[in-house]
Amino acid sequence: MKEEFFKDYQALVQDTNRLKKSEANPFFKSKYVPLKEVLKEAKRLCKKNNFIFIQRPSVYSDKEEIQSTLITELIHISGESIKGEIKLVAKDKDDPQKLGGAITYMRRYSLSTMLGIEEEDDDGNKAAGNVAKNFSKPGTTKAPF
Repeated sequence: MKEEFFKDYQALVQDTNRLKKSEANPFFKSKYVPLKEVLKEAKRLCKKNNFIFIQRPSVYSDKEEIQSTLITELIHISGESIKGEIKLVAKDKDDPQKLGGAITYMRRYSLSTMLGIEEEDDDGNKAAGNVAKNFSKPGTTKAPF
């Protein structure tokens, strides 16, 4: 079973399309891929490669505080699966709008990460200073001997 899972998972990851950042975030002056586009690509990939995915919020008690998480699970037709869980961070946990925004954000990124879905431009590289620089073509130099 595991062999089928990894064979189909490899095919899924190799078949991903690079998605275009089409929505603007005016607060951060950046663009992002909307959740509906990530879901569309994820459903296409899963259907073609014998998978389904499930994303669900979860709540647990961490000592004296309630924590919210998002669980993303990728299930293969063989019954094998992988899952990831990430803590949801919202500025105001009592504000359903802010929690909903955190869920949407993490759905987009956890699913993209699990399926290897890339975006056309990585703002993270720009912010980290890892931007490719343009260099002029090297000239020809005569050997010193």
